[in-house]
Amino acid sequence: MFNIFVHDGIQKVDDMKPNRMKRKLLAGQPAFGVSVMIPSPHIVEIVGQLGFDWVLIDCEHGSISIESAELMAMAAEAAGVTPIARPPMNSFESIGQLMDRGMMGVQVPHVNTAEDAQRAVEAVKYHPVGNRSLAAGVRSSSYGQGMSMSEYAERSNAETLVCVQIEDAEAVDNVEDIVAVDGIDVFFVGPSDLSQSLGFPGRPDAQPVRQAIDHVFKTISANGKVSGSAGNVVATRRYLEQGVTYLYTHLTTLLASGANSHRATCVLPPSPNGYAIAGRVRQCSVACSKACASCNTWKSARWRPTIWSPAGSPAGSKPAGTEIAGRPVTVMDEHGAIHSK
Repeated sequence: MFNIFVHDGIQKVDDMKPNRMKRKLLAGQPAFGVSVMIPSPHIVEIVGQLGFDWVLIDCEHGSISIESAELMAMAAEAAGVTPIARPPMNSFESIGQLMDRGMMGVQVPHVNTAEDAQRAVEAVKYHPVGNRSLAAGVRSSSYGQGMSMSEYAERSNAETLVCVQIEDAEAVDNVEDIVAVDGIDVFFVGPSDLSQSLGFPGRPDAQPVRQAIDHVFKTISANGKVSGSAGNVVATRRYLEQGVTYLYTHLTTLLASGANSHRATCVLPPSPNGYAIAGRVRQCSVACSKACASCNTWKSARWRPTIWSPAGSPAGSKPAGTEIAGRPVTVMDEHGAIHSK
């Protein structure tokens, strides 16, 4: 698909990919993404096929090399999702390399001061906004085909996205100064690192952490800027209610959610102190009517082998007390009735 733009009063055509996710954010619409830490263009393609707006290619926490990142950017473009990369650090070199590979933006970690934020902008944007290195023939410029270098620089400055992560106590203290920096499209609150920085590692719902997150969101909103964060379905719904529009979930969270939903549809009716799943039963110390997937007691219970016997048949497919690999066996019929434990 070709785009029309005007340069020096002349209408021209270029094939630079539009940043659809950025346009949704500018229109006040939420943009949903998936964070991928594994070097796999195939996963990126699947993310696009599932209807997400963008993909975060995580080079900070994942095992993604610069070569893999480039292939994942290609897959994102083919699948119609916007590729955003998280560089390993806020450095001119690491950001520039990812941008040259065809990323449409970066999500820069650990931005704690206005100076940090300005440095991120300058690494992404060309003159006059920044001082990103301008190279001929890189992938982001369609290998130098079509547009002139000056036309490409102008188009890149318009389409690329800068997101900075506020995820340290120092950043919370400096949030007013950070959100005042020009050229930043999204201010992202990182709940995991922020919880650690505030002394509650892995507890983003601890009151001091929640208060800090809410304070940052309110500050971003009061300045008319776009806010972002990440989490599961529950967290995402809460963020949407707070006006957050740049949102993603981790691939592993997405897989776990899908797995839990799949297992829930395969569960037989509950029996006393047990739930049958895929030919096995997980013994539980509590007899109740809760959905097992939402029960912490169930989640921590141990799997126990199950033997099936036809409904109405004697509870004797295997005698009570039979063991498999040294573990007691549960005999259960197709209606989920436990005959022996």
